[in-house]
Amino acid sequence: MPEIRIESLWIYPIKSCGALAQNQLLVDQEGPLWDRKWMIVDESGQFITQRTHPQMALIQPILEKGQLIVEINGEQFPAAAPLKDSLRLPQELMKVQVWKSSLQAALVQNAELTQALSDWLGKKVFLVEYGKNSQRKVTLKGEELKNSVRFADGFPWLLGNLESLSELNRGLAEQGTAAIPMNRFRPNIVVSGLAAYEEDRLQSFNVRGIRFQNLKGCARCPITTIDQTNGIKTGHEPLVYLAAHRKFNGQVYFGSNLVSEGEGFIKVGDLLEQANLIASPII
Repeated sequence: MPEIRIESLWIYPIKSCGALAQNQLLVDQEGPLWDRKWMIVDESGQFITQRTHPQMALIQPILEKGQLIVEINGEQFPAAAPLKDSLRLPQELMKVQVWKSSLQAALVQNAELTQALSDWLGKKVFLVEYGKNSQRKVTLKGEELKNSVRFADGFPWLLGNLESLSELNRGLAEQGTAAIPMNRFRPNIVVSGLAAYEEDRLQSFNVRGIRFQNLKGCARCPITTIDQTNGIKTGHEPLVYLAAHRKFNGQVYFGSNLVSEGEGFIKVGDLLEQANLIASPII
């Protein structure tokens, strides 16, 4: 088997907002550290994403010296100090909803930031933080697993395969459609060395002693049609093409949802060890 290598690593500290490239990722019980640790909600606690507010792509989180800074339209707002959780005073809790999950989150109390987010999104919103009072388990086919997940849609890791993206873009080029960058799919781990869509059959692998298991393919949504550099919907691709070539059980798939076991860190350039490819796709 060819070497399978990590080519890039990404986190999304605020759900559905800008990405941060990482040379290495710390891994804890809930996946990549700081990934989807914060989330924007409306007054009822319902989560908000680019599906309805594509301009969220331009809300850029920055992690600097242990502090979360939120940049909106060129202006920066210090929001929270994630490395000092244990030293912080108790925060006001808010009941929030992420799909079918209802849980408690800490309200980030920064009036200027709250106003800036509300102005940018055109409605009253709040920034909340997943913390010690939050608890959310991964569920698969209605069964609750031992793995936890923060504010990601359902799974703590998303793996993308460069050759799958190349195959997708070859197909789009044949029909005269512009290429789609990997950032449309918002992966945490991007790998090389797999054939196109071979991640469907990548059941498990190790990186630096951390075990990763592929639970299912990732069903894609309209966020893949939003240009992450300007927050504007570009049309219906890649969903139309994927629907013609990657549709299973009524949904279109690209990438793989993973869980991990163990703590430590992984780096760009690391090899996927003990990679287990199985005959049937994990969809």
